[in-house]
Amino acid sequence: MSLYAQLNNIAPDAGSFQVKIGFGKIHGIFISSAANVPRVTIYDSATASTADPEIIHQFTPTNATVRLFSGDIGGIAFSKGLYVAVTGDISMTVIYE
Repeated sequence: MSLYAQLNNIAPDAGSFQVKIGFGKIHGIFISSAANVPRVTIYDSATASTADPEIIHQFTPTNATVRLFSGDIGGIAFSKGLYVAVTGDISMTVIYE
């Protein structure tokens, strides 16, 4: 069953969100709003560490967009955890299991 996490950040602060610890899959991201040079990087981390492997390298989201990740297993797998780091003004929903 898929779960979701609503994440919000206001510039100039950089935000970070430990969404899940342990194995899972990320299915997609819905960006409801993005401004002030937003950036999103997603890591395979259980300790909120940017030294862990990146699942999705830094990308610039735009308003009202959906990014779906399919792959052979219906998503992109992570083994340690799901950690999301953002900058700028952003409101997004992460769909995962």
